[in-house]
Amino acid sequence: MNNLTGTTKEWHSIVADRLLKLETELHHTKTMLERLANIVATNPIKTAGDVREPAFLTIAEQARAYLDLILTPQQKAIVVGTKRDENSSRLRARVICELYKRGVSPNQITIALSKDHNSIYYHLAMAGLVKAKDNKQYSARRASKANKMKKRLSGLEIK
Repeated sequence: MNNLTGTTKEWHSIVADRLLKLETELHHTKTMLERLANIVATNPIKTAGDVREPAFLTIAEQARAYLDLILTPQQKAIVVGTKRDENSSRLRARVICELYKRGVSPNQITIALSKDHNSIYYHLAMAGLVKAKDNKQYSARRASKANKMKKRLSGLEIK
């Protein structure tokens, strides 16, 4: 049996380190389970014509199948459509972030949604999921919002 000596502070440190390790492992396990659930839910094996050998779906095909599961046909039409109003953009951003969090790369999201890669990175940058400094649209939007805020503030000072 181990000798249980040490200060309370040392024991708290040991317990905190072990809890952190367990949380890290739990997060990793949860991520792996979500990926497996996504694969099972999107049925990644299909038959190629009359041939009975399995042909695996690409990640983009799996992403499209996942969207079919979580979105109504109207919502999916909005996400892959070209409307740029606030509601359409918000839905598109939520879907892009959800796919990214589920392990779909930005390039595969562009294929799945038939969108320009800059718009995908823009939505990911706005959500804080990727670095924003390299995204032109994010930088332009940020500058535009800053200018609008300055105009609003200057308008309030005049009145």
